[in-house]
Amino acid sequence: MKWISLRIIEAKTYQEALEKAKMDAFDETHELCDSIVLLTDILQKSLIVETPKKLASIVFMQGEEADELFVILDHDGQDAAIKYLAQWDQGEYYNLTDSLNAGSNDTIYEDENYILVYNNTLNYIGLSKLVTDG
Repeated sequence: MKWISLRIIEAKTYQEALEKAKMDAFDETHELCDSIVLLTDILQKSLIVETPKKLASIVFMQGEEADELFVILDHDGQDAAIKYLAQWDQGEYYNLTDSLNAGSNDTIYEDENYILVYNNTLNYIGLSKLVTDG
């Protein structure tokens, strides 16, 4: 607002000062409108609610049962291990949870739908799936 009064002071006549004040007010209003539009866009984007996701445990193997999986994992990689374990995904999910059950020394690998958790030292591997809640 200070710069409005400085422009008015620089004016030589009352009419010129009035015109400058109108222009300054117009410019300031225009800037405020731009800011409001920008904030509205930001708020609308932040209000888009994603469908809540939960985790469903698909399969968990350990010991000798997991040995074959670790061969697949070591030879063909994490995606191959997920593909192999996904055969236990029957599309029915019970006991959905909000958090992943993984230890601090576990390796976690995620693709679009699944989360693979494994621990070579403790010889276990598990697969969970992100599912829509409800």
